[in-house]
Order: sequence, then C-alpha cells, then structure tokens
Amino acid sequence: MKRKGLFKFPALNIAIILAITVFFALFLPKSVIDNDLTKILRKDNPSMVAWDEVKKNFGSSNMIVIGFKTDKDSIINPEYLEMIDNITKETSKIVYTDKKSKKKTDEKEAAVTTASPEGNLLDDFDTGTETTQAGTSQDSQESNLLDDFADTTGTTQAQKDSSDKLPPAIPSDLRITQNNNSVILNWKNPEDKDFDHVELNWTPRAEKKPVIITGGSTTATVDDLDFDDNMTFSIKAVDINGNQSKPAVMKYRTTINDGYQLVEDVVSLTDIDYIEGVNEEIKAEKLLDIEKDGLPVSEAQLNNFKKRLASWDLYKLNIISDDYKSTAIYLKIAAGTTTKHHEQAYNKAMKIVNKYKTKDVQVYVSGSPAITVLVGENMAKDLKQLVPFVLLIVIITLFMSFKKIGGVILPLTCVIISTILAVGLMALLGKKIDIISSTIP
Repeated sequence: MKRKGLFKFPALNIAIILAITVFFALFLPKSVIDNDLTKILRKDNPSMVAWDEVKKNFGSSNMIVIGFKTDKDSIINPEYLEMIDNITKETSKIVYTDKKSKKKTDEKEAAVTTASPEGNLLDDFDTGTETTQAGTSQDSQESNLLDDFADTTGTTQAQKDSSDKLPPAIPSDLRITQNNNSVILNWKNPEDKDFDHVELNWTPRAEKKPVIITGGSTTATVDDLDFDDNMTFSIKAVDINGNQSKPAVMKYRTTINDGYQLVEDVVSLTDIDYIEGVNEEIKAEKLLDIEKDGLPVSEAQLNNFKKRLASWDLYKLNIISDDYKSTAIYLKIAAGTTTKHHEQAYNKAMKIVNKYKTKDVQVYVSGSPAITVLVGENMAKDLKQLVPFVLLIVIITLFMSFKKIGGVILPLTCVIISTILAVGLMALLGKKIDIISSTIP
C-alpha cells in the first residue's frame, strides 16, 4: 500500500513527536499542585462575593484549630496546662520563611505605562525590587480607598461644553508603594482646565465598577489584599464633559517578606480573656495568667480554674469540653496569606505540637487552612499510588483484548504522550494542577 502525505516519512514523524514530547517533559518538574478549593469558583460567583464580604467586614476567617483529648479524668492538670502554654507561646511566633532567600527592600515601585488597555494587559508583570511586607487585592470597600480626600475648592471651575469631545491628558507618574497587605497608589493629575476626577480600577476584583476619586486627590489606598497575586491597576482622567483619557496602566505583583508574621493571634486555655463584673465595673484579665500566678498545682487552684471556666458559656465546647477531657487551640492566620503560606503555618504548628504533646494525648486538626493543606497532600499521595495501579490495569486490559505486545505498547504510548503534553503545557503556561485537572494523569 502506497503511503501518502506525512505517512511517507514515518521516521521523521516519530522524531518530531519524540522531540515535542521531550520538550514538554522538561516542564513536568515545574508542575505545581494548587489545593485551594476557593479558586475553583469564579470571583463573581454569588457565594464567593458573600464570602469576600464577610472577610471584609469581620477580618480574616482563616483559622487552624488544634484539638487535644486525653483519656484521663481531666485535661485540667499542671502537665497538660504546661503543654498547652508552651504550644500557645511558640505557635504565636510562627513567621513566613522565604525558601528562595531573596533580599527584600522596604518598598517597591513600578513604572507607569500609558498605552491602551489591550496593549498594556499583554506586558510583563513588573516585579521590581521586592518589599519587606506585601499584599495584593481581591476586593476592597470604596470607603477604605477614598480616605479624607482634598476639598473640591482646589479644582478648576471650568464650564461644561457639550461640543467638547477632546479627552483630558493621561494621569502621569503613577507609582505603587506596598505596605503589609495594602498598596498605596500615587499619581499626578492632568493640568487640563476642565479636569474633574479620576477613575481607578484594578483586576482581579469582583466589583467591576471603577472607584471615582474626586477633589483633586492624587493618592488612594487599596486594603485587604492577598499576597502573591498578579495585579493590573488602571487610572483614567475624566473631564467635566465626561470625556475620558486613555488609562495609565501598571502591572504589579506583590510578595511577602521573609519573617512576616503568619499567625496573627492564638486563643487557648492559657491565653484567653476572662471578664467579670467587680464593684459595678467590668474587669478583664487573662483566664489563666501563668507568667503572673504560675501553673495551678494544688487541688484548690485547679478547682478555682474550673469554676472560672464554667462561669462563662463562651468557653464551653469552644475552649473546653463538658467533661473537661478535651480542649482546643485556635491559630488565626494573617489576612492576605495564600495556600503556600498556610502550608508553612500548618507544618510549623504541627512540628511544635509534636514537640510538646505527651503520648496519652490525641491530637485533631481542623480549619480551612489545615484542610486545604491536607487535601493537597492527599492529592499528591493519591497520584503517586493510583497512577501506577491504573497503568497496571490498563496494561492487563489491553493485553487481554489484543493478545499482542504491540496492542499494549501503541495505545499506552499514546496515553503517556498525551498526558505529558497536557501536564507539560499547563506548567509552561503557569497553570496549576487543581482538584479537577488532577484527573488528567
């Protein structure tokens, strides 16, 4: 049978396919597993919008909960209380460790770009000099962005002209300074006599409506941001006739500083407030102040501590169980941190727990950061265990179907090449492997 087209050169075809496969295989080590369940949903999904609103109003909801249970009569004894106190003190000092050991500077600034939105969105992200503390954005209240802007008396008093179709000049000298999980934008307004205000927008952001900044102000602060995110900020000048300038666009990636505090607060039996009314006044103190009063050792001291615990319903089933055999430590993770930072906080916290826990204490872990980390670990573990098993089943099935080695090798080769191309392409494009795409291998 005469071969046609590309089939005339089988050796060349095999060489090309092999070369392409090897090329994409080089990117396989760069594949990253993203176990953040929230990233599967769109930012404008009603559930995500509601979730972001809750975080915006009540702060970070990321919390690791570590539970301790003993089979003894009670966890309220000197040995266990000392263990809880040691874990509380050490976990409160958990900080981010930059494994790449990059040098950081106090602030990062990026140069302004003044092309059209379509052109700017294709530019490379400006990483600039890295900052000591970082943040990027999900969504932010307009009230936070527009704090005490200047009085409108400083603006020009030009009259509206419906025939004026000339847009104002582009805002210039756009710069960004990063501080913790906030960014501060500074720019220069155009000198047009009919200039009225600027419109600020950025992505990613659930809210599409731009923030209008009036009063001649040349600065805005975007708060409540996420770390390690690629941002695009744009500012347009608008005159009194509604004419808009082309946007001044800046792409910006924020980073987190080595040594950044990952755990904002710790709540436990040895570090929680106790409030009581004394002589018509409210007195607040620590429920158990070990540094001041020492560990409760005697039976009377332990009974007094239990009495204080029982006096407030807030402690029940949150800090202590009804039978006094279980307790919990709550680690509030810093706002703006991502899955990568949660993984560090979780691993460091569990290392501390294993350092101090006694053999007769059972440890349980919960909270969204811990669950996210465990999902990622189990995902990687499943891939390592299931891929060889599935491969074996496929080989057996193919051999039983075709009764030939060729009938096994050829289909299996196609599957392996396809998988390498798909996963390698994801790594090349910077796409992470999530729960859904983990089914590819």
